[in-house]
Amino acid sequence: MGEIIHACEIVVDQRTYTLIQVSAICGVEPQRISDLVGYGIVAPQGAQPTSWHFSETAIQRLMKAVRLHRDLGIDRQGLALSLELLDEIDRLRNLIDRQRT
Repeated sequence: MGEIIHACEIVVDQRTYTLIQVSAICGVEPQRISDLVGYGIVAPQGAQPTSWHFSETAIQRLMKAVRLHRDLGIDRQGLALSLELLDEIDRLRNLIDRQRT
C-alpha cells in the first residue's frame, strides 16, 4: 500500500503586548505588573519597562498571579511557588493524557 503523507503546519501566535496593554488586560496598575516582573513571575522581552513586550502565555501567567494574590492573599514568594506547582500539575496532566491515547 502507498504511504499517505499529510502536511501539517503549526501556527504560533507571536503577538506581544506592551506594559500598558497588559495592565489593562489584567485590570491592575502598570506598577503591579512591574512588581510581578521584578519577582520573576514573568520575563518580558525588552530591557526597560517602556520597551517591554509580553506574550499571551506571559499574560495568562500574570492573570493567574493577580487572581491568586487578590482572591487568596498569596504574597510574592507564595505566588512564585504556587505558579510553579500549577505549571507542574498542568505538565503532569498533559503527560497522563498523552499516555492514555
